[in-house]
Amino acid sequence: MALDHKPVAVPRITVAPGHNIHGFALEIDNTPGSLAKVLNALSRLNINVLQLLASPLEIEAPTAPVYMVVDLTGVTTPIEEILSELRGVPTVRSLEHIPPTLPGYLVDKFHFPLLLPGGLRVIAASEVFWRSILETGYNKLGAPVMETFLWYLGEGVGRSLADYWARVLKTTDQCLITILLGNGKALGWWDGEAQVDWPKSVVITLRGCWEGLYAEKWAAGCHLLRGLFQGFISQTLGRDVKLVEESCISRGDECCQFIYREEPTG
Repeated sequence: MALDHKPVAVPRITVAPGHNIHGFALEIDNTPGSLAKVLNALSRLNINVLQLLASPLEIEAPTAPVYMVVDLTGVTTPIEEILSELRGVPTVRSLEHIPPTLPGYLVDKFHFPLLLPGGLRVIAASEVFWRSILETGYNKLGAPVMETFLWYLGEGVGRSLADYWARVLKTTDQCLITILLGNGKALGWWDGEAQVDWPKSVVITLRGCWEGLYAEKWAAGCHLLRGLFQGFISQTLGRDVKLVEESCISRGDECCQFIYREEPTG
């Protein structure tokens, strides 16, 4: 498996049947070596860290929140002693212990909401949520209505995303396409790439696109994403454009491909 396609678990909900898992929510100094001191303390106690997330809200913030899941299976050191050891690390400003909700099931209860750069909130949902949206819409509304609704929804979202990232990054050029595709991959929406001849043409190719995967039953195509990319490109260019989906995995193709080409004038 290629390095850039390796799946990763999101360290917010942990399921490990048969293991004695616990969570630690820490606030540590945002300085070089601060996290290493915490990990060294756990290593001395022979405790394995299963999941780890460290992310300051601002790069220059004096402290950073850290969430980690540890496996205490077979560890004889009492939990109170482990907590005391961690609180004794000089770079640790605060520490909260999160016991498992159920044996082998743990949820991070201390960090909310989830934020992207610029303070943009992320509201994550599993594939059960997205698959149910498509299934309910197609079954209850019918394909023509659902496809139209998805396209208009996507088109509006695409314009809003283009406007947001243009303001955050202070640019309106083709790099926003790269930003959009990168963000989509980081958030689990697709693995994508683009061939750009700005402003004449954009060819977007997606693999693992959730809409195409879950719309396979109706061979419907990716109407939400087609609208999203069309709205995003239109907003970035400052004029309305037309984008078509040339291939889609919902119709048995290997990938989903969306193409915008500047229409000839004269």
